[in-house]
Amino acid sequence: MAFKTENPTALGGVDEDTKVDPEEMAAAEQAAKAAEDTVHYDLKRPVDYAGKRYDHFDLDFERLTGKDCLAIEREVEVTTGKNVVVPALNSEYLVRFVAHASVEPVGADVIYALKSKDFMAITGKARSFLLASES
Repeated sequence: MAFKTENPTALGGVDEDTKVDPEEMAAAEQAAKAAEDTVHYDLKRPVDYAGKRYDHFDLDFERLTGKDCLAIEREVEVTTGKNVVVPALNSEYLVRFVAHASVEPVGADVIYALKSKDFMAITGKARSFLLASES
């Protein structure tokens, strides 16, 4: 005795209305990848700096290039007089790396103005990204 149903999806069949459009799927995957590449960080204590209030940062570390990384390194060397040996372990480098990765352009001075908990958390995200990139 065969089992029949009017609803093809009842037994795991595919209904025409539930087929996945390959173009829609590709667009959704691309959006998900972009979301993965952007780190959203809500500040625990918002900061007012130069007449602007900062309550979060969206950081896109993936958009930075090798040229950006070298420019950050030179900036640190010029401003501190010290060489950057390991960028992931250099706080001055991390501050500028965060500033450059910010979707909304900010200077390092904005990152310096963050309260300690937020400062450590956001530079920690940059450190984690750089360390993960090295492996």
